Amino acid sequence: MTDASSVTTAAVLGAVAGLSVAVPVGPVAVLIVREALVRGRSAGLAAAGGVASVDLAYAMVAVLLGTQVSRLLTGHEQWLRVGGRWCSASSGWRGSCAGGARGTPRPSRCRRTGRLVRWTAVCCGCGRGSSSSPR
Repeated sequence: MTDASSVTTAAVLGAVAGLSVAVPVGPVAVLIVREALVRGRSAGLAAAGGVASVDLAYAMVAVLLGTQVSRLLTGHEQWLRVGGRWCSASSGWRGSCAGGARGTPRPSRCRRTGRLVRWTAVCCGCGRGSSSSPR
C-alpha cells in the first residue's frame, strides 16, 4: 500500500510542474511578475486578474463575432492573401535591407540576398503547404 503523504506530494509536484509548463513566458507575464515583485502580491494578483479579464473579453468577442466576420470575408480570400503577402514581403524586405537595432552593423550582401530570396519565396506562396487546394 502506498503512503497517502507520498501520493499527495507527487500530486502537488505534478500540479506545480504542469502549471510551470503551461504558463506563457511573454512580455505580459513578465510584467505581472514584475508587478508582484515590486509592489507586492496583491498588486501582482490584481494585474493578473486584469490580464485574465481582458483575455476573456477578447475570447468572447471572437466567439460571438467570429462567424459573422467569417461570412463577411467569404469571397474576398484572394484579396486578403494578396494583402497579407504584401505586408509580409514589405516587412521582410525592409528587415533584410536595413541593419538591426541601432549600433548593429548591416548584414553582408550575401546574407541580405539570401533573406530576400527566402522572403520572396514565402510571400509568393512558393513554400511548402502554400497550396489552398485540399489534399
